[in-house]
Amino acid sequence: MSVSLLQPYFFMSKTKSYMQILIGSRLFLTAMAIHLSLRVAPPDLQQGGNSRISYVHVPASRMSIVIYIATAINSSLFPLTKHPLFLRSSGTGT
Repeated sequence: MSVSLLQPYFFMSKTKSYMQILIGSRLFLTAMAIHLSLRVAPPDLQQGGNSRISYVHVPASRMSIVIYIATAINSSLFPLTKHPLFLRSSGTGT
């Protein structure tokens, strides 16, 4: 079973059904995090409501760095391996 997961078309066919669940849960959790951090969190004593933006900004900046690194790794691995999964995940393929 583990060797067959290396085949890109088999891997994509098996994980396609999970993609909608992952995207839906990601959107729901993102909306909840923004709501909780901007609406529910109490304002700071000195800065007031302006301090709550750091609850959204810092995780968003960290995630953008992770996405940038993952794209760089996938883009550098595709010319070496010619594996379609690296092409798809780097954003350059269809």
